Amino acid sequence: MIPNGSYRNTLKTFFACFERRITCIIVALCLYTPSKGQLYSSTNYEWQQGFNATTGYNLVQDHNGYIWISTENGLMRFNGYGFKTYTTRDGLPDNEIITLHEDTEGRLWLLPFARNIAYIKNGKIYTPQNDFLLSRLKLRRKLEWLSVNKNGDIWIADDQLWLCNYKDSSVKKIDRINGKPFDATAITGRCLDDKGRLMIVVDANIYRWSDTAFIRICSMPAGTTGYTYLADSVLYNPQQGRIFYLNQKTTGQKLSAITRTPVIRHVHSVTRISGHEMMVTSDNGARILDIRTGLLKDTFLMGSKVGSGLKARDGSFWFGTTGKGISRFLSTYVKRLELGPAAPSIVSIKGREAGMSCTTDDALYITATYQKKTARYAITKMALAHENRRAHFFYVGQNNKGDWITCSDSTILRRRLGARSLKRLQGHVKSVLEEPSGHLIIGSIDGVFRLNKDKFLYTDTFLFRQRITTLARINDTIYAGTFNGVLACYPNKPYQHITLPGNQGDGHITALSPGKDGLLWVANGKTDLMVLKAQQWVQTIGIQDGLQCNRISCLKSSGNLLWVGTDNGLFAIAQTPPYKIVRHLTYATGLNSNQINCIDIYKGRVWVGTINGVNYFDESDIFRTSDSPKIIVNNIENDGKDLYPGKDKITLSNSPLTIDFDVVDFSGGTKPIFEYKIGENSEWIAIQDNRLYFPAIPYGNFTVFIRAFSPNWGAIPLFMQAFQNPVPLFLKWWFILIMIFCCFALLLITGFFTLRRIRSNDKIKLATQQNLLLLEQMALQGQMSPHFIFNSIAAIKQHYVTGNTQQANGLVDSFSALIRQTFEMAAEVFVSLDKELNYLRHYMDVEKIRFNASFQYSIRVDVQMSSQHIPVPAMLLQPVVENAIRHGVRHLLDKEGQVELYVHQAGERIIFTVTDNGIGRLKSLAMKDRDMLQPINSSSVNERRIHILNRLFNNKIEVRTDDLIDENGLPSGTRIVIAYPISIIHEISKNENSHYRR
Repeated sequence: MIPNGSYRNTLKTFFACFERRITCIIVALCLYTPSKGQLYSSTNYEWQQGFNATTGYNLVQDHNGYIWISTENGLMRFNGYGFKTYTTRDGLPDNEIITLHEDTEGRLWLLPFARNIAYIKNGKIYTPQNDFLLSRLKLRRKLEWLSVNKNGDIWIADDQLWLCNYKDSSVKKIDRINGKPFDATAITGRCLDDKGRLMIVVDANIYRWSDTAFIRICSMPAGTTGYTYLADSVLYNPQQGRIFYLNQKTTGQKLSAITRTPVIRHVHSVTRISGHEMMVTSDNGARILDIRTGLLKDTFLMGSKVGSGLKARDGSFWFGTTGKGISRFLSTYVKRLELGPAAPSIVSIKGREAGMSCTTDDALYITATYQKKTARYAITKMALAHENRRAHFFYVGQNNKGDWITCSDSTILRRRLGARSLKRLQGHVKSVLEEPSGHLIIGSIDGVFRLNKDKFLYTDTFLFRQRITTLARINDTIYAGTFNGVLACYPNKPYQHITLPGNQGDGHITALSPGKDGLLWVANGKTDLMVLKAQQWVQTIGIQDGLQCNRISCLKSSGNLLWVGTDNGLFAIAQTPPYKIVRHLTYATGLNSNQINCIDIYKGRVWVGTINGVNYFDESDIFRTSDSPKIIVNNIENDGKDLYPGKDKITLSNSPLTIDFDVVDFSGGTKPIFEYKIGENSEWIAIQDNRLYFPAIPYGNFTVFIRAFSPNWGAIPLFMQAFQNPVPLFLKWWFILIMIFCCFALLLITGFFTLRRIRSNDKIKLATQQNLLLLEQMALQGQMSPHFIFNSIAAIKQHYVTGNTQQANGLVDSFSALIRQTFEMAAEVFVSLDKELNYLRHYMDVEKIRFNASFQYSIRVDVQMSSQHIPVPAMLLQPVVENAIRHGVRHLLDKEGQVELYVHQAGERIIFTVTDNGIGRLKSLAMKDRDMLQPINSSSVNERRIHILNRLFNNKIEVRTDDLIDENGLPSGTRIVIAYPISIIHEISKNENSHYRR
């Protein structure tokens, strides 16, 4: 028998064990039943979406928001709407990149499959070949892992453990732990704690780095097998499904507070994504675990091999798979209607109370009805036409009798859907409008008709033999879109073609919709969306306004918004001026596809039919404006140098300038519109690529502005950078002023020397002419009348023959003195007045003897200056006196001739007056001696001399001849006056060849 006490103890032990087992079963059921997760829209990126790889090894979001993916085909960077790929052509050591980490300095560290290491910063790749610190690493085998902390420490492991730091340019090899040699391959677990210190598991012990060495913290729990993942203060063993908590404050304390989790096999990565959440990726999808309870919160991609995961800053989850690219899961207001494993292409859709109905391209009629109990839509499907499974049905409805009417390649009346047709109206239908009266307006390839649903008859014809593409109605006017524009059909008058500017309304019209306050929205085949009011064009919205698409398939107005279905997603446009795009929804924001076929709106819920099924959302949810991203400038390059943006001006060299910029935007999946301008007052210019290239840059200070547009942003991000391109020396104002002055001076100097040379040449020419004139003048003044010489010699001879020797000798003396003085003065142009008068005395003495004292002469001088300083043209007066004697007084019979020379000064002029009392010029001309032995006339010679002198001295010598008449009116002599200014002496002094002698 069992004692009572033992029996009670046995029962107590039994019930305690039973209670524990029941508790374990309940806990196990809780653990292995995933909690209800959030609803996510998923986006898969493969080759078709620009992801040029099949496997995503590792994902990292950097400080700018870029998603970096390491793949077998290179390193890829995703900005939300496009991928950029880096390969060995760009400097990667290997195209296959395994691991990624970013440090606090913005370096993205890469662990290639090859035995090497690299990092990328500002778009440039650095390897041991171009980085001083990496060149000091002596790696012996393929790298196993690397870790980067916030302190700038880079941990690198092959079969050795290396610690690098750029702050102090240090490279250390860690080869001992607890004083014993250790190999990095012995590390079976690792992580960084909350302070960035490396924690590792070696030989079932946990160590933490402490500045100079690893310090043991505690031992691993007993019975732990397989790889253990460290995540800060948590150790996770997925094979055993256990989480251990580490008290880091106490060194040597064992792990405690064990939490059970589901067993996960073939784990690839474990990531701490929040304070109480952990992401585990494996060969069977990805899981989110609650660290505190061990419960499963969410699952993703179950059945797929998921190598890595990432929780982005916007709350979305990213996963890299093996063979299926990368996937993004986003909690979004855009919901997906589950229509089965193969989502059909939707042809038409109609919202209704508690659900919707739609038709598909395989002739199915689908209805969705909301079930409050399950909070899900119940889906029903019916075949519309067994005879034609490819017919596109644009309308499905019932008349008041309960019969069904369907519109496709013809309009058919049926008792029930899928049944045999009762009646058929021919004409391929393209658009259907429901009237408030219950009738249908049908647009077909034959025209526009009104159908009475109950009688199943056409009661009105609005257009006939017109191929209709779409219909819209505003009040009593029906607008029909055709291949030749928009036609307005009125109740009581003929239809009218609506003219739009620039032939925008003359082509294929793809969609029409009535809008707010009588607006009419018109879409054409050129993807222009036009706004009309009272049939007058108001505005056109196109690609330049953000409507980035190649086809507009449908339009639907909800009152305040116009929804535009395109081949690039769904656009929402405000129906108030200036009619801007306010939202853009795409595949990246939750739509099943970017190809939109039809839209309907019922009580604020927007139903969207795509080529991959149905989406729906509440219109009010779209106004959750996302934060506007910033414009990221990845690189500024000038003259081969990398420059970095900042508040300070960037000094440039006069070389091409390149600015690489970007915007990270995950709100819509469509590239934003970029514009730039130089200077605040210039016009904005659209940019096609994310790069600005200026082959020539302006001089001085200038600012480059870049802005971006997206309908999903709350504000417009703007980037501005001030630059300074130093003005070269030759363009500086003071240099230009100096150059102008120098040019002006050079011009003056050149002009001066040119003028001087011209004047010199003129002087030479003038001197030559003057010399010629002087020679001519001297030749003329050297000509003594042969008749005078002959007569003088004859007179000398006569005196000697008659024995008048004394008079003959006197004549010889005077004649010889005259001849000698003539030769001397022949070489001079000017002589002094006293020399000229002395010469005249000798000449008149000879003439007086020759003519037997038939005349008397007198010379009077009345000047203020000394006669030695008064210049007189040499032998100027001799011809005048000669004429007075030969043609005047020599012909007087009474031999009482008088020749008078009067020299006086009148102010600044010298005046010579020669007066004779001869027979006068007229009588002398009549008695002119025609002796052929005297061809030279002294008067003409003197006139030529005076002419030459006036050419030499600017016409300053004046000559005047007066005929004297007595009281009886008879000729009584001749007076010749010669005058010139005394200043002629200055002209003489300037002329080196004047031969003036005092």
